[in-house]
Amino acid sequence: MRFTLVLLVLLFAAACDDSSGPESPGPADAILKIQGDGQTGGAGEPLQELIGIRIADAGGRGIPNRIIEYAVTSGEGTLLAGTSTTDSKGESRNQWTLGTRLGVAQSVSVRTLDPTSGREF
Repeated sequence: MRFTLVLLVLLFAAACDDSSGPESPGPADAILKIQGDGQTGGAGEPLQELIGIRIADAGGRGIPNRIIEYAVTSGEGTLLAGTSTTDSKGESRNQWTLGTRLGVAQSVSVRTLDPTSGREF
């Protein structure tokens, strides 16, 4: 009886051992908007919701630890941070305060450089 029990435990342990783990993400393929797009707000006021992006590979897997550069491209607003690093899901968020001039389009750009391919997004 003891031999059978030990054998079953060993078989169960071997079946549960998957040392390969999840597949690592490949090179960056896209920057996706995940939060805060299309908001409206008062001049000189921070938007109510953070803006957020996700860096993904061709398979849709998020890429962690990627440096992201944020820049206000029109409207003279400000961002809480000019750069950030993606989290374990490949996501990054930032606080955007709109510029004070009325009637001016407001926009932010986001970019990253893929260290594997050298491609800029």
